[in-house]
Amino acid sequence: DVKGSVSYPQVVEVKEGDIVQKAINLAGGTNSVADLNQLNLAEKLIPNQVVYVPFKSEKIPEQFLTKAKNIENEDTSDNSSGSKKSHRY
Repeated sequence: DVKGSVSYPQVVEVKEGDIVQKAINLAGGTNSVADLNQLNLAEKLIPNQVVYVPFKSEKIPEQFLTKAKNIENEDTSDNSSGSKKSHRY
C-alpha cells in the first residue's frame, strides 16, 4: 500500500524481496513535494507493509513508522519450485 507524496497512491503488486523504490515506481513515482530523505529506498518490502512517502517539511506519521508484521503464515515447504511469490503492498 503506497501512500503519501506519490503520483497514484494505491496498492501495488511486487515480488518477494523487491525494494521500496520499486513500490514507489509502480505508484507512478513521487511528485515534486516528496521528501525521499526520510526513506530507505533499498529496504526490502515485507507482506502487508505500508510505504508512506512524506511531503517536504512533514514527518512520517506515527502509524507508518513501524514495519507491518507478516501476518501471513506461509508454508514454504509447498514452494519447492523456487519461484518467488507475489504480494500486494
